[in-house]
Amino acid sequence: MNADILKRIGLVTCQKYMEMTPDEQALRLALADFGIEAVAVAWDDQMVDWTRFDGLLVRTIWNYHEQPTAFRSWLAEIEQADVPLWNNVSTIRWNMEKTYLQDLADRGVAVVPTVWLEKGETAVLSHILAEQGWTEAVVKPVISASAIDSWVTDLSQVAVDKSRFEELLARKALMVQQKMPIDQGEWSLLFFGGEYNHGVMKRPKNGDFRVQEEYGGTSTLTEAPDYLIEQAQQVLKTVPGTLYARVDGMDINGRFVLMELELIEPYLFLTFTNGAVKKFAERLIQKMKEPSGVKQ
Repeated sequence: MNADILKRIGLVTCQKYMEMTPDEQALRLALADFGIEAVAVAWDDQMVDWTRFDGLLVRTIWNYHEQPTAFRSWLAEIEQADVPLWNNVSTIRWNMEKTYLQDLADRGVAVVPTVWLEKGETAVLSHILAEQGWTEAVVKPVISASAIDSWVTDLSQVAVDKSRFEELLARKALMVQQKMPIDQGEWSLLFFGGEYNHGVMKRPKNGDFRVQEEYGGTSTLTEAPDYLIEQAQQVLKTVPGTLYARVDGMDINGRFVLMELELIEPYLFLTFTNGAVKKFAERLIQKMKEPSGVKQ
């Protein structure tokens, strides 16, 4: 392959988060070593000429869940422009709604027990917990990120949460999940080009269920046991062709129970371990070299 045809990669963000994260800064430098310029570009900037890029890597588009219709239109625009996108458009469309978890469950993947509710549907939160035999549950939108509009409820709290639940269900499709023992920690297993690279253990602060750092959670580079890696690998095999994937889940008595399969904009913890940034840059370039990954 003639390296000269690969000159410029867009690291896709949004206008709200134009400043590069440490991961993106490190990746930009790694790609520069291969002679490729990487620049931040916002998906929600109407003035961008996307054909100026040899490819686009989705990164910090952390507002797409607030504008799902506009984001789907952007995906269609990129598809029409025939600009390579990683992960690819069909994968991102599928991964936008957490109903993908039901698809994976249908394929035999162990996922967190979930009740799915359509927008505007009539449902009673207390009845859901009683019918499922759950003492605690997590309520969240089907299209969401960073635990926004998500909360924990229990049998003593459902009456108080009734109006909040009904108001949110009137606006959004929801999912009600059995609360997992999150205090023991949630695994994030990182895969590049379908191959395992490193693992991170995430824990919430005391009394919370959210593992994100903005809510006081912690993330620590941790060596994952082989049996969890193997099970996470099996999950990922149900969605072939990914450049990057973060497989989030918990070890429940030796079984990997999937919480999220993050294929759109996960933080990849590239700076947590030596070699991860270079490895990811190499995998990206490898994708760019594939006939379907180079602009004609």
